[in-house]
Amino acid sequence: GYDMSNPAQPRQIRFMAVAGTGLHRIWYTGRRSDYASALPDGFTNYIMITIDMVAPTKPQVLGQFWPPGRDASPRKASPTGDIAYCNWRDACLAIIEVSDRSAPTLIAHKFCSPPFGGSTHNALLLRKHNFPILVDETVLDHGKDGVKPICIFDNHIRANPIITVTCPAPRF
Repeated sequence: GYDMSNPAQPRQIRFMAVAGTGLHRIWYTGRRSDYASALPDGFTNYIMITIDMVAPTKPQVLGQFWPPGRDASPRKASPTGDIAYCNWRDACLAIIEVSDRSAPTLIAHKFCSPPFGGSTHNALLLRKHNFPILVDETVLDHGKDGVKPICIFDNHIRANPIITVTCPAPRF
C-alpha cells in the first residue's frame, strides 16, 4: 500500500507477501478489512482472502474462502457490511457472510452457466433495491463464447437469490 497524502509522490508504507503467485484484485473499503483474490500455494486457481488492516503498515491474512468442492476463481469481492458479493468466473455468484473475517461462510451460490456462457467478471449490489448485478466477460468476438447477459437477481431471500432480469446485449 501507499501513502497518497501527496499524490505527486506516493510513498510505500506496506507490502504483504502472499505465498504462491500473490494477489490478483484487491477491494479496500476503508474499514478494518481488505478483500482480495489470491493464488496461494496448494491451489490451482484464485480464492478469496480477507486481510486485517488494523495496523495499515502490517497487513495480515485473516481468512480464506472458496466455494465448497471447487477450486474456483474469484475476480473480486464487493462487500456491503457483513456480506460480500463475489463473482467466481464460471461458478457465477457467491454471497458470503464475512462478519467473522477470519472464517467467511457461504450464504448462497448461484450458477448462470449454463444456460449462459459463463466467465463472470463483476458482481455488485444495488443497495437501494437489494438486487445483486452480475456481469459476464466476453472474450471472443461476435458472441463466439456464448451469450453474456447482465443478470439482475432478486435478493430478498438472501439464501436463494433468483435471476429476475437478463439485460439484452447492446446493438453495435
